[in-house]
Amino acid sequence: AAAYPSVAPTRTERINLVIQEQARHRQEQLERQLATEKQVAKELILQAENPFDLLERSEVFVKEDWLGHIDDLPGDIFTIAAFGELTQHKRTCDEDGVKAFVRLLGCLCICAIQFLSGPVVLLSYTSGWGLLPDQEYRWEAWESENPLADWDQGSKKLMGLLFLFCFILNGIFVMLDERAAWFRIYGVLNFLDDGTPNFHFRTRAFLWISAFLDCWNVIWCSLACYVVVGASETPKDVLMDSLGTLFLYNLEKVGGSLKFVDADDWPGYRLGWIYDEWIRQHGSPGSARDARARSSRLDDAEALEENVDCGERVGLLGYNVTVGILAVMLVVLPVLSVFTPFRFIVPELIENS
Repeated sequence: AAAYPSVAPTRTERINLVIQEQARHRQEQLERQLATEKQVAKELILQAENPFDLLERSEVFVKEDWLGHIDDLPGDIFTIAAFGELTQHKRTCDEDGVKAFVRLLGCLCICAIQFLSGPVVLLSYTSGWGLLPDQEYRWEAWESENPLADWDQGSKKLMGLLFLFCFILNGIFVMLDERAAWFRIYGVLNFLDDGTPNFHFRTRAFLWISAFLDCWNVIWCSLACYVVVGASETPKDVLMDSLGTLFLYNLEKVGGSLKFVDADDWPGYRLGWIYDEWIRQHGSPGSARDARARSSRLDDAEALEENVDCGERVGLLGYNVTVGILAVMLVVLPVLSVFTPFRFIVPELIENS
């Protein structure tokens, strides 16, 4: 068979090949430079001595360009306190010192409000706490009156059921989200405490308080929502009362309605970057010393949760139990509300009927 001579590339093709090769070479240089910059940032962050120092170093050394694919770690006043942001500022008599002191007092008030408000609201309706005798709910009327009497106001009753169902459903979603964020934040601090000689994680109590109040607040608010929505007089009252209860368990969130803490106090994306770069790639919380031996099996959240310390197990168990309780409420409370004659129980509704 006759051999066909190879066709030499044209000048344009040679130029394109050179351009492609130069572009590939530049891309490799940029990737090596980026990897070097990230490694330097990691080494500098690893020198942090406490959570507050970690926050400051992450804001300085983690570049904004690295955060495009990172999931934000949501924070609240308790996670901010765990990083020392509420207590590290100097108590001086200037404007900054006064603001720091006022913010600390405000955060303590939020903690007390969230701990007390849910139980107080529910028990005031069910046991008469804080009510005058003529304001107490007459639950004994449930036994003698028509349980479907409220359905004379069908639109109000239906809206109440929808808001109650949606409120509890939102609580489940929030708990799952908070659980994941709490696990990651605790994991970053525990990882550094276990794997670096200079880092000291002495603020675990704030993260446990955060987990406890998350679970405590959503359970009590969901129970209170059953009575608050049922006692509403009009569809408009259903809307306003539901939003008021929702406001209660979002008080401590970063970027919430109260401005004691805001997004500037919480570098959630940078903490997410630290989590992705270390915990996902090198091991689980508490396993920094032997991370390489187990890194191949720590690619997903389930594998990470197999290697947690006792404190994390308790926190995760609390969130899991809360989700289970809310799942039961999601069925029980709407059904209970269907057959509760609030118009014969609530004094204001009795007067208007």
